[in-house]
Amino acid sequence: MSGKRTRSFKIAVQHRDREELLRERDRALFHSMVAKIAHHFLADDRDRKYYADRYTCCPPPLFVLLVTLVELGFFTYYTVSTGVVTTTGPVPIDSPFIYRPDK
Repeated sequence: MSGKRTRSFKIAVQHRDREELLRERDRALFHSMVAKIAHHFLADDRDRKYYADRYTCCPPPLFVLLVTLVELGFFTYYTVSTGVVTTTGPVPIDSPFIYRPDK
């Protein structure tokens, strides 16, 4: 091999390096935010370090699924209780998820 690289290869490598740099910067920003929160709420330095190192901001998958199913259940209940259901309505105005200042 001659050691020469095509222009497109060089651009691809530079693009990959730039993306990795941005990801690391985002990780550093997230880590500093978590460290500030840990410093504000936790008293012990060991607890702060452990919290900042282990925190991922990833909710448990079963919890997300459960919340989704509960939302669908409420929507279905309040939509069916109004009577006829079509793609254009009716809007379930008695639903507790709709903001109504008059209530």
